[in-house]
Amino acid sequence: MIDALAPDFIRRIRWTADRIAVEREARLRALVRLAIARSPWHRERLAGVDPDRLTEADLPRLPTMTKRDVMRHFDAITTGLGTRELHTSGSSGERGVFVYSDRGLATWALCFMRFALRDVPVGGLTVTLAASDDNHASSACARLVPGAIVLDMHVPLARTCARLEELQPTTLIGYASLLERLAAVTDLGIAPKCIISTSEPLDLAARRAMEAAWHAEVLDVYATTEGLIAPSCGHGSLHVNDDVCILENVGGKAYLTNLYSDAQPLIRYELGDELAWAAD
Repeated sequence: MIDALAPDFIRRIRWTADRIAVEREARLRALVRLAIARSPWHRERLAGVDPDRLTEADLPRLPTMTKRDVMRHFDAITTGLGTRELHTSGSSGERGVFVYSDRGLATWALCFMRFALRDVPVGGLTVTLAASDDNHASSACARLVPGAIVLDMHVPLARTCARLEELQPTTLIGYASLLERLAAVTDLGIAPKCIISTSEPLDLAARRAMEAAWHAEVLDVYATTEGLIAPSCGHGSLHVNDDVCILENVGGKAYLTNLYSDAQPLIRYELGDELAWAAD
């Protein structure tokens, strides 16, 4: 499915704001229509909402939802379309379980990877250093990329280095701290064309260390299990996947409407992160 969807998602990078707005409104109406039809919990909370007349401007009038709602009303929120569960770590104080359809999971992966897929020559090998748990988003989605390989990030560094030298990845994905440790291995014989740092803040010193070690493009990706993904474009800015998500800033708090969450509709979901918009 990744191969079939990838060309469209790469083209979307260059969509205009007007084209994105049309897509968002169509997806918002479809999501709310699905939620009312297939989720008893959403049917009750969205009573009186007409999906066919709903616009993005109406969204602030809809009720919000939280991770606690998702866990307490799990069966009543899901739609029966899910094929995979992804788990959060619980670092915020409450563990979350989020359900995706096959298409939804492929969309998550493409939102994460599309800048790299655009910039890296076709035919290269992608290696992801991730948690061994297949219910972790980074591991589950990495396995969707045709031919990609996932290595356990928790094995000793020497073993990781030896395996990377054997594989010779074109694209290397991992936690910022692990990538920085690899960049410090002066005799590591790999030459990736693209580095994707995720799951942790990427500071300037770490970025420069990776660039110096591999002379490669370094992308930073903010990603949530709930579906909000913001990859960097290579020029230092993060770009929200706003063709398939609506992100609201309500008093400095981030609220997400995941427009591809057909298996478990997330409509005005409180992410728990603070949010500030960058100046144009």
